[in-house]
Amino acid sequence: MMIIPSMVYAQSDVGTMNIVQEQYTLERTGDVLVKIFGTVELERNSAKISLSHTSPSGEIVIHNVRTTDQGYYEFYAIHNWNSERGNYDIVIDNGDKNIGALSYTLIQDPSYSIDQKLKEEYSMEDDNSNIVQSSYDTPKKIPDWIKNVFGWYYMDRVTEGEVISTIQYLVQNDIIKLD
Repeated sequence: MMIIPSMVYAQSDVGTMNIVQEQYTLERTGDVLVKIFGTVELERNSAKISLSHTSPSGEIVIHNVRTTDQGYYEFYAIHNWNSERGNYDIVIDNGDKNIGALSYTLIQDPSYSIDQKLKEEYSMEDDNSNIVQSSYDTPKKIPDWIKNVFGWYYMDRVTEGEVISTIQYLVQNDIIKLD
């Protein structure tokens, strides 16, 4: 995981809100842990805060988080390779009071090829395999000794039986096909 050192901080009259990084890099293996934490002013022993987590596609998930007796809270969002890339927005409320809003971004590790690029590379490999395969379909070369047999037959040096045996050899070895 590539770590970009920074801490994002938001403060309001009713509390604080922090996120460890603004950008996280997804790798094919392993999870990315996004830590959101802060404090709220307490009216009682603890508070229940509402954390709205919005994905890049606009899907909103509401998480209810309880604070400690001192008003401290933590929330962890876990992402993996299959997580949606893009900007995630976080809004935290304590009852009807807004604590703040932060965002973070998930990006793909730049050392990995994007899926479309991989598909193109594999399709090019498939095209190359078709070219190689078609070269196997080219007709087999007639051996020189068979050509000589036909020349000898023309000069009456071999019999018709020997020529027929030569033709049978060509058929049996798939060098020629008879209809």
